[in-house]
Amino acid sequence: MRWEQGQRRKASRRPDKNAGSVFEQRNALARLRAHLRDEVRNRAGRACHGWRLLRLSDLTVFTVPARSHRHRARLCQLE
Repeated sequence: MRWEQGQRRKASRRPDKNAGSVFEQRNALARLRAHLRDEVRNRAGRACHGWRLLRLSDLTVFTVPARSHRHRARLCQLE
């Protein structure tokens, strides 16, 4: 491509410069951070759902005698 006198190429297209503007780089980093935040939230949420929640409640000592009896019976079955 031939450039006329007085015309310059964009700085972001020069091979010795980083590709993209600072604004684009900030947006890309923000997208990466948002993705990581979502993953952390999802993993933290998954630990409280389904069978894991039941396992955590099985290991909890309850003060109600009927519930404690069931809890002890389950522990005996697991051993």
